Amino acid sequence: MYQPKTNWQKGEVLEASDVNRVEQGLGDIYNRLDKAVTVDLTLAAGTSTIVTSRDVPFNVLNLTGRMLLNLLGRSGNFDNLLGWNLTGGSGTINTTQAAYGTSALLFTLSATSGRITRTVPTTPGSRYLIAAEIRNGTATSANLFVSGGPTGAVVSTNTQYQLSYGLYTAAGSSMDIGIGILGTSGQTVYIDGFRVYELSTADYTAASKMDRTGIAAWYPYTEGLAGVRNPYAIRWTSVAKTEVSALMAFDTELLAPPVVAAESDRDTLSAGADGQYYKNTVWRKRALSGELNWVISASLAGFKEIKIVGYESYSPSTVIPIKFDGTIMQNAVSNKADVASFDGAGNLYLTISSADSGWADGYSPTIDEFKAYMYGWKMYDASTNAADGLGVYSRTDGLNKRWTPLASFNGIDYSGNVSSVPSARPENLITGGYRVSRPVTDYMLMYRRPASGSDPVPTEGAMNLIQGDNVIEVGSGIVLRERVTPFRDNTSWNINNGSPSSSGYEYSTSLTKQRVDRFIAIYKDNRPDKWALYPNTITTAGALAQQSYINYDSNSSYSVMYIPMDRYPVSAVAGNYPMNERAIMDEFSKDIQQLTQRISVTENKKAEKDVPQWITPTTLNSWTVGLGFGYRIEGNRIYFRGLLQSGVTASQTLLFTIPEKFRTPRSLTASLGTYNGSSGQTVAIDFFSDGRVRLAVASALTAISFEGFSYPLN
Repeated sequence: MYQPKTNWQKGEVLEASDVNRVEQGLGDIYNRLDKAVTVDLTLAAGTSTIVTSRDVPFNVLNLTGRMLLNLLGRSGNFDNLLGWNLTGGSGTINTTQAAYGTSALLFTLSATSGRITRTVPTTPGSRYLIAAEIRNGTATSANLFVSGGPTGAVVSTNTQYQLSYGLYTAAGSSMDIGIGILGTSGQTVYIDGFRVYELSTADYTAASKMDRTGIAAWYPYTEGLAGVRNPYAIRWTSVAKTEVSALMAFDTELLAPPVVAAESDRDTLSAGADGQYYKNTVWRKRALSGELNWVISASLAGFKEIKIVGYESYSPSTVIPIKFDGTIMQNAVSNKADVASFDGAGNLYLTISSADSGWADGYSPTIDEFKAYMYGWKMYDASTNAADGLGVYSRTDGLNKRWTPLASFNGIDYSGNVSSVPSARPENLITGGYRVSRPVTDYMLMYRRPASGSDPVPTEGAMNLIQGDNVIEVGSGIVLRERVTPFRDNTSWNINNGSPSSSGYEYSTSLTKQRVDRFIAIYKDNRPDKWALYPNTITTAGALAQQSYINYDSNSSYSVMYIPMDRYPVSAVAGNYPMNERAIMDEFSKDIQQLTQRISVTENKKAEKDVPQWITPTTLNSWTVGLGFGYRIEGNRIYFRGLLQSGVTASQTLLFTIPEKFRTPRSLTASLGTYNGSSGQTVAIDFFSDGRVRLAVASALTAISFEGFSYPLN
């Protein structure tokens, strides 16, 4: 590095070394201005400290997809004890000490040792990671084990959950896994987050070199098809993580097969020449909901087959199907239940057991009854199983039909029911709620596209590094600007208050869609707003945000950014930063060029949005459109025009579904005109916050006019 001489004396002779030193200094300046130098930097998953010599921008170059597929489905969350074997003690579901979700297993010894076990199918020669979170209550210790395989670290602490895990290469077609507990009769231990992941050879080798902290960060507890969802990097002001200095997040999910054979199998995210980020999309992930066009395919012994004609334009070569309870389905044409497959024409087939659906072998369910199952309902005969909801419906007279939520099954019976074929999810139809004994979601499919495609990815913020220490957190799952409706209790306005101090107006409206681990930001009319933030142990919903009466503006809209309790796979963030002046100037010039281009594009898009387009939804139950039927956004309202005609007019008939962007924030019922060409009247139409639009009562004539109807977006 150039060292200036500042002590020259009058008459001092200029030596060759002095000239060489000056020339060296000029050369250093020339090189710093002539040739850009950048430093490659990979931000690892979790929290780390990066040291830089100056303030510089950080450029994200690449993120890759990952997929964790828990072979236990949702059983490791311990919402119930289905499939688990307990010896030497008893188990109960505990809702106060959960490490994941809302519950954990509380095991109470009846002897000096006890075990909780289950058998997991394996492929001989395949490699597996088995892990669980353990926290002692009063027992001496507990640890994970694999029969004939490894034992995990012994956990004796009762102050927090600790991970116990093992790596195992399967010798046969199954393995027995579990937790062993030591102590005396009456002593307790908590268990949660049990997961089993199959690993590739490379991942298995890498995992064998990780410690407990690395395994916990890289292989968190997940359910279903869990990809790298909404990856983010945050630079905190300090290791205490109390204030965000910089944040960059991506609104996307990066997928890959659970066991990666090649890097080309992964979705990847990278920066384009225009400054926009793009995802090279290799995989599709889709939910199979009740709104899809299901048809009856076959009725076989113990199960039925349904299908969607033309679900895809091709027959996917690789398909990963997941059942409503999180278990993996078979993907091959097979004469049994719980199979999902495509034929050569792209038709999707799904087989459903009679025990799950409630349809007897001799019973032919209607299309609406098929859809009800996909909404999360089981059918049963109220004349034989009114008390428990078990059994199947086999009557031919159509009497005594009942439907009960699949989520209410606790291994013994079901709870809650409706007597009309349901056209929506249980939470929307059972007033006052119902017992939830297990999590139930849509069936899911992940399958490989015939050719990858490039899709733009919305981003939030930008990342920069400061001179000195940079505390960087890299994770996934961040929720970006979710709209909320704060609730006022006796002391303040609340966001995500699961335990309000008073029973005011609909406190549940303040709850976020997921339980909150940490709030990152609160926004008022899309601008950062200062709220008091409390930790995730404060209420049953997790973290809580509160605002005083005097600082709250009831005329504003509020949204939040937060890290949820649920965990997702994390991908390291590969990038670089400029090291010298030329690199910094090049970066600045590139940013100006990209900014100018994006402003131009934004202005053009705004001009297009100034004349919003009418959207025509897909109508249901034989209703057709007339007079340009559709809706569009104008300002802060959704406006409708045109009419629907000639459809099913029974009470609670679903007319169409509105996408999330256009939905009413609060369910409402509107009185619209209906007529048959010679006379008219009014009909009540329900607009639900989940997007459903239906007839409230059976009073519609042959046409329903939506002309001029509108509702606000907040």
